[in-house]
Amino acid sequence: MILRHIYGIKLEEAQILPTVSPPNSLLVRNPDPTDREALITLIRSAYTGTIDGENGQIVDHEMEIDNYLKGEYGEPLFHLSQVAVDVTEHIVSAVLTTRWGRRGLPLIAFVMTEPETRGKRVAGYLMRDVVNQMKIAGETEIHAVVTVGNIPSERLFERSGFSIVETITE
Repeated sequence: MILRHIYGIKLEEAQILPTVSPPNSLLVRNPDPTDREALITLIRSAYTGTIDGENGQIVDHEMEIDNYLKGEYGEPLFHLSQVAVDVTEHIVSAVLTTRWGRRGLPLIAFVMTEPETRGKRVAGYLMRDVVNQMKIAGETEIHAVVTVGNIPSERLFERSGFSIVETITE
């Protein structure tokens, strides 16, 4: 049995935060399906050894990215997702979103940062950018599902203005 929190943020209550430069001279852009291999590499390095990887939830990295790209987790919102790439165009972090569920609300489906980049506030920067873009695009709220005990993700969502709206058991 795995406990997960559903986090949410109402965008009409959220402020658009000032734009700042990406950390560590990284380039930020929208992902697209041609990033498949790079996203598989990123999810493998980001989730290995974490609570989600250890619980066996994300062990088939290729399948997870393929399911995202095929819309198995809702229609991918590439224009409202972000990846951070270094000077070699290697993706070091990503926030990937979809249009999810009966209400068709945006879902932050994946937040991934490679171990060498953790702690440098790259995911926080991407999250801030995604929340700002969604508010500007007229979205009303965003959700995310986080495994209870995934402390880095829980902190990231809380710092980004999200709060727990429900806890579910899987």
